[in-house]
Parts: sequence; C-alpha cells; structure tokens
Amino acid sequence: MTKAFGTTKHGGTLRFALDTKLMNLDPTGRITFADFHVISTMYDTLFEIDHNMQIQPGLVERWEIASDRSYKMFLRKNVRFHDGTLLTTEQVVWSLQYFRRVSLPIENIEVVDNHTFIIHLRYPYAPLLSQLASMAGLILSPKKTVLQGEKGAPSDIFVGTGPFQFIERTNEGVILKRNEHYWDVDEYSLPLPYIDRIEMPYYETGSQMLSQLRKGKLSLINEVPYSQVPQLADNKEIDYRGIAGNSFNGVRLNTERFPFSKKSLRQAFAYAFDREEMLQKINLGVGFPSHGPLPPGSWAYDPSFRPYTRNPEKVKELLAEAGYPNGFEFTIYVKSQEMFEMINFMAKHLQSYGIKMNIEVKDLSEFLNALVTRNYEAIFLGAAGGTDPDDLMYSLFHSKGSGNHTGYRNAEVDRLLEMARNELIQERRVELYRRAQAIIVDDSPFIFTRSGLSMIAKRKNIHHVSPHPDIAIRWKRIWINPNEKEICE
Repeated sequence: MTKAFGTTKHGGTLRFALDTKLMNLDPTGRITFADFHVISTMYDTLFEIDHNMQIQPGLVERWEIASDRSYKMFLRKNVRFHDGTLLTTEQVVWSLQYFRRVSLPIENIEVVDNHTFIIHLRYPYAPLLSQLASMAGLILSPKKTVLQGEKGAPSDIFVGTGPFQFIERTNEGVILKRNEHYWDVDEYSLPLPYIDRIEMPYYETGSQMLSQLRKGKLSLINEVPYSQVPQLADNKEIDYRGIAGNSFNGVRLNTERFPFSKKSLRQAFAYAFDREEMLQKINLGVGFPSHGPLPPGSWAYDPSFRPYTRNPEKVKELLAEAGYPNGFEFTIYVKSQEMFEMINFMAKHLQSYGIKMNIEVKDLSEFLNALVTRNYEAIFLGAAGGTDPDDLMYSLFHSKGSGNHTGYRNAEVDRLLEMARNELIQERRVELYRRAQAIIVDDSPFIFTRSGLSMIAKRKNIHHVSPHPDIAIRWKRIWINPNEKEICE
C-alpha cells in the first residue's frame, strides 16, 4: 500500500459540495459548474493539464506532429470503460464526431489500428491539444450507464473510463465510487485513484458550504464567501488556498435589443462605476478588478490594460450622444441573491445618472433559457475557461461562437480571433488576443467587473488537491489521512 506520513493513501470518502442540482451530464450539452465537476470524475480526456498548466499525456500516451494540420496519436493499451469494454480508436472517433458541435476544425480522422489514429485539420489550429485536454477531449462509450435503483434501465449518462464511476443521484446529491480497474498509477506504480467514494451533496450558498466544512460534514469546497477568506488564514482545521483564475464576472448586454443595441449606452454603463472600489467594498479585496476577457490567470493577460475607470463626465457625454441625457431604464436577470451586493453597487452608481436598473432573480432553468434565446436586456453571468485564451475569446465574442449570447458581431474581432487560432507561435497569439480584447472592450457587449480567484478550502486531512486557473479539480490523486481528524458523521 502507498505510504505517506505513516499512513496508507488508499481508502476513505471525500465529500465535495455542489452549488446546484445536476442539470445535464451529457458533456456536449448546456452544463452548469455542478455538472462539470461530476463529469470530470467520470471521464478521461485524451490529454491532461498538469499543475503548471502544461499539456501532458492522458488517454493518448504519446503523439507526433506530422505537419501543422496533422497529429498522429497513440492510445494507451488496456484502458477499460466502466462496463469492462476495452478502449480503442473506435470510441475515440465516435467521441470526437459526437463533439463536432464544439467546432473543432477536424477534416477527418484516419484510423491506423486499434490504438493509433491521425487527426487531419482543415487549417492550423493552435488550441487543439488544450481543447483535447478539456471537454472536447472527453472520451465516451456510445453505451449508456445502467444505474442502481433504476430497475436496470439505461440512464442519460454515457459510460466513461474515468477514475470514478457514477452510482446514483438523489434530491440530496450525487454518489460516485472508485473505478477498481482504472489505468493510471502513482509514482510507486500503485493504482489510482486513492479515494474509495465521493459524495457530492447540494448546497445553495457558499456560506452554507463553509459552515458544513467547519463542522466536518464536508471535506472540500471551492466556493468561499469573500468575508470569510481572512478568517481562514489561521484556521487549525481548514486549509484555504486561492490563485488567479481564468475567469471573470460581469454583465452580458443584449446588443440586439434596446437599450443596449446602442454602443454609446453600453459604454456609459462601463464608465459609470469604479471596479477597484467595487472589489474593495463588496469583495473585500478578494480577486482582481476585471477589465477585459483576458483574466490574470491567462498567459495573454495584460496588467496595464485599464480602458474603463469611473468617469462621470464621459457617462453624461455618452448619454447625450445616444439621445438619453436623463438616463434610461433596463432589467437585469440574476440567478443568485449572493450577487445582489455587486449588482446593487452598480445600480447605485447608475442611478446617479438617471439610469434605472431593475433586478429580477430567476431560477436556473429560466435564467439559462433567457440567456440562450437572448430573451433579456442584461444578465449577470461570468465565464471560466481552460488554458488557452481561445476558450473564452472565441466562444463569447466571435460572431459564430457557441457562447455568444449577446448577439455581438465585429468583423475585425472575428478576423483577429481566427488568426490567433491559426497562429502556432504563442508570442504572436498574445498580440492578436490583446488587439481583439481592446476592440471588444471598446464595443462593450460585456461589462467586466471582477476576476475571481480559483479557490479551495479543505479539511487538513485532505491532501494533494490545489486550485488551478481552469477551476477543474484533479480528483484521482486526492487522498485522506485517517490519522488526522476524521470527518464527522
């Protein structure tokens, strides 16, 4: 057995909090962060991202770049799905075809043998490996899982090869068990994952999660209320860690509907409040002021980029230019009352210019439906991406982006984002993304407010888990020290 500090690493139950009930476990569908966390335990990707955010082998053991449009990949052998089926190129091809809606520019996939295939691209595509280390690279079996307690009926869940296997979902949460036949091993060639079982109960707020963590009812959370962060620094039983993330919060504006079909009114909103003041007063300094879609966790981040600061005269000028010198009225949708402080901060500043913000709380289903159908004027919703700026920039701001729910269109932005995809030299990509960012922020389809931290808080007997800029938790190496304080029942 694997030893560490006088104990075995294998065994135990991890309790991790989800912020909502599951909505969808089909990785190609519309998913929440809760869905994402569950999905990430059940499926492996072709590549992995390490602690330094570098690409590493996953289900693909090694690869060769034949040209800027062809990648030859060699699968690991003796990898099994949860139903015992061996992984071959057949399921890889099926999965990549199933994920075609993610817009990977794959021309075709050439099967060499059961464990070798070549991806031929329509054009050079720099983010390919990072995409294959994220949702687009999840490998599924065409078969569906049969869950306990459902009378042997197939569920809506595809069979995976991941370190944990789905057992059941209830009104209280989700339960997963260790994949006893998982392919990966630790540095001593002992089997991963270490944990026997993961329980994921639902909690509505970060405050509830932290309370349960303090009581020992939870092992690990990744939402911590801003007001509680300073108090965790010297806590004897809880370990808190936070780093710059690849995420940002803000207000998405419907550019196809009045009032935000007018660029000058969008810009007036952007000039109406001070982001640093908001961060200090509302978020107690936890995080970073957000000024654009390249957050501090991104390798393309520009710390000198500060296009909008509070400017009352500019707000008045823009309102007059748009023909609304006395202000205007609009409605913003939110999905959580925890965001009210930030929303009210903006509302107070907007009100001083005659701009009235009406706030409506929507349940998750209504909220997401309004977003994807563009049936809103403004909606408060952030975004989180992976290791490559393309994840957020193209999705949110290209006219054909899958996450472009603001209706934003700018031909020059499209051109720059397409060039950045085709450019294989990272320094040149940085320049292209920064040029695109400047145009996007000037057009203001998105009012950037705050870039949060990627954070975790855990009981101190939980080991080998750290926050990552992409917010994903690396489950398979987490272990529990039974010689430290046990989780309470």
